[in-house]
Amino acid sequence: MFYKKFVAATALTAAIVSVTTAPAFAEEMINTDKENLVYDANMNLTSEEIYDRFEQINSTYELYEPFSMEDTEFVQNYANNKVEQTSQTGDIQPFGMGMFESSYTEKFDKTGGFGKIKFSGAITSNINLLSHSYGGRITVNFNSGHDTSKAELSVTNSAYGVVGGNGFGVVYDGSIDSTKTKDFSKAFTLNEMKDYGAVGVVYTYTNAKIRITTTSGSTYSVRAFE
Repeated sequence: MFYKKFVAATALTAAIVSVTTAPAFAEEMINTDKENLVYDANMNLTSEEIYDRFEQINSTYELYEPFSMEDTEFVQNYANNKVEQTSQTGDIQPFGMGMFESSYTEKFDKTGGFGKIKFSGAITSNINLLSHSYGGRITVNFNSGHDTSKAELSVTNSAYGVVGGNGFGVVYDGSIDSTKTKDFSKAFTLNEMKDYGAVGVVYTYTNAKIRITTTSGSTYSVRAFE
């Protein structure tokens, strides 16, 4: 019993410390500019290279593991959502005196499989102090001549923020997933938002992907942003 109470108290203390120190450290996280990039690996990247780099970073680090300075710089500059201070002065305020929040929505319209499918809609990411959300309103249309046997649709979201008081890393990594295996004469749709909790979120990277398996067993994928 004592051990359980001790663990619970320790976890609560760590959470409080993270919340109270996150805003101060977040000021350094927010004030970045692509013109001031230091690492060559982060310069002049194509959309596909940016997507691949996020995939590589997310698979390299565990949750709450501090990033290298090079990877920190990359996320700071290429994440598609970052917090904003809501105080009237615009200054970073101590916990309890100001709130960090940001809402990001972006539309997309893609085709895949040499015109056999149309992949369109919008994805959304919302950052608040402790409770956040992401999702999308997405439609996949199967055009004449398609040879689809299975369609797998996903919206992925990675949240990055303060770890260990003065480090930076992944604090959440999740997805919304849906699969369609029949009735391809009708559109495949997803209209869903997912809530999650994480302390010290400063940036998120959100994307959507449709993966098609054909009747011959081959596969191809189309991403909303790449």
